[in-house]
Amino acid sequence: MRFPASALLLAQNIFGIFHFKQFSLYQHYSPLKVGTDGVLLGAWIGLSQARRILDVGTGTGLIALMLAQRNPEAIVEAIELNASACMQARQNFEHSPYRDHLLLHYGSVQEFALHHKQEFDTLVCNPPFFEKHYLSKDEDRNQARHMGSLSLSDLLSAASLLLQDKGALSLILPADQCPDQEYFAKSGFYPSRCTEVRSLHTKPVFRILLELKRHPVACKQDSLVIQNSTRRHDYTAEFEDLVRDFYLFI
Repeated sequence: MRFPASALLLAQNIFGIFHFKQFSLYQHYSPLKVGTDGVLLGAWIGLSQARRILDVGTGTGLIALMLAQRNPEAIVEAIELNASACMQARQNFEHSPYRDHLLLHYGSVQEFALHHKQEFDTLVCNPPFFEKHYLSKDEDRNQARHMGSLSLSDLLSAASLLLQDKGALSLILPADQCPDQEYFAKSGFYPSRCTEVRSLHTKPVFRILLELKRHPVACKQDSLVIQNSTRRHDYTAEFEDLVRDFYLFI
């Protein structure tokens, strides 16, 4: 029997579990829950040359698990600074079909980068980007959502140490906080792929999916619209194609 998407989402909210087609995520203790940004990035990132991947700020482990599903030949490592989220990610990794090629590290990526130089060909991060927004009373949530513990500059500095010469860093950023090419060039990174994301055809761009490399290259640019209308789950064909291997209701 195939349950309606609304019933599945209600069950996920009640029990704190989000079910994907090939794995499930417990999220009771993680400050931030499963969201569209993480799913977008995990499905979008290029993996054709990926053999050793690092997911920075893994949270529930969502993106690491998506990448492990997409590339069974790769070793996928993840790092998380928040103790509760790290515990949750470990639980999700251990209960997944990919536990044998997933590794989890507890700590900051800044410290981690000092001891793992040029070990990765792919870095991915759904960063804490709400630099200009008000803080909440929940310190764990603030750490996950705001730049106090990891600024974009800190992330680029760590990535410059961690990535191999031909490696790539992939991010999702708010459209109104995405720096220009000159900013990235000062840290030794250059856009190689960029996708502008809209929630609806009539809405402005609200997210930027961005791939950065260590050397200047021609940047491939395109766009993505998530929904045809405001009706629940009225997704565009392009969005469905992107996330089809993950969402139960597509």
